[in-house]
Amino acid sequence: MLLAKAHQNDRRMLADVRDLWAHVSRDITDPYTAVTESQWASPPGYLAALHLARLILLGASLDPHSHTGGQAFTLSLSLIWERGLRRLFNELEDVTGWKSVPDESRTRKWDDPAGQSDPPRWLTADVIGEREDMRWVLDAKYKRAFGNESRSDRFQMCAYAVAFDSDRVSLVYPTAHGVTPLPVRTLLRAKVGSKMILIDAIDLPMRAGPKVCRAALEQCVRNP
Repeated sequence: MLLAKAHQNDRRMLADVRDLWAHVSRDITDPYTAVTESQWASPPGYLAALHLARLILLGASLDPHSHTGGQAFTLSLSLIWERGLRRLFNELEDVTGWKSVPDESRTRKWDDPAGQSDPPRWLTADVIGEREDMRWVLDAKYKRAFGNESRSDRFQMCAYAVAFDSDRVSLVYPTAHGVTPLPVRTLLRAKVGSKMILIDAIDLPMRAGPKVCRAALEQCVRNP
């Protein structure tokens, strides 16, 4: 039911998890007891995940006596990916010649009065690079959609191409498994006026670490 539209491999992984946890009692009296008991019965490799669950379930709860909050905190992984992509791109300036524009230049407001004063409607690109007379917009997408890019994401890239007068606009995903060859998909080539515009999708191996990820991005910059 949870994975009605999932791939068969995802179903198998969920089934494996179900089998591994089958001997753990599902009778939960309170979160504290459940987390404590689960730590003793966890299969190999799951202890780290349980520590995280303990932080979220117990740390975020209110103390019954002091009524103060716990020690949990949350992170926006999509925002981390956006900032990470900007940093990777900036680190390649000396070897590729692409230079990031200032942060204030990454936002395009609409020209009508309502658009000028309504930040949620503004177009803000994650990365805009310039080299000579070329401009490249990169949009970080923290999702597993490479190869199945959504209609809205594609249209968003077209809007970026127009708003920022870009020669290339790229959706950048973090889900690649390797760097040879680098996964790149051409989504659209179109001539607008006298300019040829490329819209594509790039998949970078984030889980391999920043060095490998940066090398993959450099490969893409050098071989567009």
